[in-house]
Amino acid sequence: MRKKSQGMSTFYRNMLNKTESKHDEIVAASTSKDPKAELEDQSTPKGKSDVEIAAELKAKGASVEINEEGQVVDKTQLLSGGLNLGTVKPSKPSSRASHSAGARQQPGFQSKNKSQQDVRARQSKMLEDQLAQAQKRALEEEEESRAELERQAKSRKTNADVQSAKERYLQRKREAAAKKQS
Repeated sequence: MRKKSQGMSTFYRNMLNKTESKHDEIVAASTSKDPKAELEDQSTPKGKSDVEIAAELKAKGASVEINEEGQVVDKTQLLSGGLNLGTVKPSKPSSRASHSAGARQQPGFQSKNKSQQDVRARQSKMLEDQLAQAQKRALEEEEESRAELERQAKSRKTNADVQSAKERYLQRKREAAAKKQS
């Protein structure tokens, strides 16, 4: 005899149980040490930063790019075969830690702060340079427009100049008419 099914709720409960068991197996497998993983851990030197690894690879002839902030632009060249997991960052000390632990972290914090200050200083210097160049360009354009206006003003005839030119023209015209009559 077969059991009568309870419908879709039984189906989904069975599916959930299967996926949970698979997940538990995967978690158990990942927590146990794998000999291949231990070899990979030994092949990558601990304590070296990405910049140091990049410098070593550059010495060997690889093309690794480092930006202005001293960070590796493309980390794919640094990664070896395997899972390519990044280095594990140390966890923050608990609130029960002594003051000496806080004092040890303080210089690291200052160095990060110092690098950020350096970056900000470079960026502010670049902005100042750009502003100075923009002001210089504005002054040059203003000077050019002023010179253009002066040149145009010099070429313009005044009313007195126009009147004297008219009088000379009319005088020549009268002389020409007098020659024709004689």
